[in-house]
Amino acid sequence: MCRHPLNCIIPSYMLEAMLKAESESVRAKVMQTLIVSERTRTRRSVMGATQIPARGQGLERRVYDMHHDPAESHLPGSLVRKEGQPETGDAATNEAYDGLGHNTNSTWMSSTGTP
Repeated sequence: MCRHPLNCIIPSYMLEAMLKAESESVRAKVMQTLIVSERTRTRRSVMGATQIPARGQGLERRVYDMHHDPAESHLPGSLVRKEGQPETGDAATNEAYDGLGHNTNSTWMSSTGTP
């Protein structure tokens, strides 16, 4: 059991690849992650947003990279992309950045009815 869990977003293509792992414990943990993720998305769609940016406030996305370093003392890692910067060439970084934008925009639209 992990004594110092790390909370992060794992891109779906990584989870799908991990489902093919030889280790039964890895597959079980990935499956549990997928189940929790689906439940969370379902709750969000039913409950709606609890925190919505004030009108006129833009996004302020920031994506950090731990560079495979498990030491929590180095959190949040190094900043690899922030709001307004172009794509980095790293698929996981760009997917995290774009996902934050889609999530924020859909939450705003579903709660207010306006784009």
